[in-house]
Amino acid sequence: MSFFGDVSRWLNRQIESQAERISYVRIPDTHIYRQGQNVQSPAVSLKPNEHYFRLWVKEMRLQATTRWFTKFHPAVHSLTSITFANQTLDLARVAGPSEFEGVEQGNLDSSVALNFPLTSTLPFVGGDVNINLGLVSVPTKDNIGEMLEMVSDVTGILNVPQISTVVAFAGTAANSIRQFIGVADPSLQLYFKDTFTSGAGGSPLKSGYFVSLNLPEDQIDRSRLWVRDERLVYGQSAEAGIALNDADYMLIHLEALTERDDWRQFPLIDDPLSEALVAAINGESDAAKKALRRAKVAAYMLDDLTDTDKKRVMAAMDKIVEDQINLFSGEPLADIEVTKDAVTKKARVENALAAAMARSLGDYDYSDLKPLDQNTLLGQLMKIQ
Repeated sequence: MSFFGDVSRWLNRQIESQAERISYVRIPDTHIYRQGQNVQSPAVSLKPNEHYFRLWVKEMRLQATTRWFTKFHPAVHSLTSITFANQTLDLARVAGPSEFEGVEQGNLDSSVALNFPLTSTLPFVGGDVNINLGLVSVPTKDNIGEMLEMVSDVTGILNVPQISTVVAFAGTAANSIRQFIGVADPSLQLYFKDTFTSGAGGSPLKSGYFVSLNLPEDQIDRSRLWVRDERLVYGQSAEAGIALNDADYMLIHLEALTERDDWRQFPLIDDPLSEALVAAINGESDAAKKALRRAKVAAYMLDDLTDTDKKRVMAAMDKIVEDQINLFSGEPLADIEVTKDAVTKKARVENALAAAMARSLGDYDYSDLKPLDQNTLLGQLMKIQ
């Protein structure tokens, strides 16, 4: 029995019992405003092997009448089922109140901007994408609060840039949620549930904003719902809209991307790429090119990158290493040789450049030299030479 099936059945039972008082609305693209201007960007239909997506909770409002934090803990759960590495991968997440800054008893009856990622950046390779997420109330009795925080910590491990490194852990995270549901007996307050597909006849996966409210459908005028600067407002227009004060709600954003900027956080790429940069700084161009090749092979093989983005990432690595080889193509730094073990992974290049600058300064006492970003160091090196 699959975990996704278990939670879907639990969620369906909850939705059936609460359907009359909970609504789920997609905000029209024409109702999305930032800095007083309509974004004018229609929803993006995600294309397999070209796009990534990510789920965010942008805003939340909790009413004091629900007795949050006295009788119930708020918790957001999400379950995203995707095709990954030629298999179905269920990514479960539970976020307790400690993860939502500003969501606390003193802010009840007020909306709180969150910008909280429920998933990392996920590649879309086609097939079905099932998304279940919602706000649940968890009784404050016994040790349920401590259990909620533990499950939050466990499932948070899955929220990493390189999903392929935690695939084996997905089952453990899912089982922790299954046990939590059985013990805590949470009650659904808000939900967002849909299945998207890239095939013909299905509902395509599209970017956009969604809001889940604990108000019946007949009490909501959908034409008066707007998103203004990542906050939900209600009124005749985005400019005239005011905060919605009659309900608990969550504002959700499904973001579509064609490029990811966190690929240097993938150890399989960054380790050999850092070796290439260190070799380039030491004047070892052949060693740099060999390490670069390993980094490019890793990028090509990774399921975390889309086919389209792999080409961009490999081209970016070529440029980075080529620039370093050209910059340090002269005499190698024999007296201050840079080694992989001499610096931390995140600061290898920066520290190597600092060493080069210190060498150029001769007898300058650089023991208190503060770390500088790479561009600043390069600029100073150019001035010295």
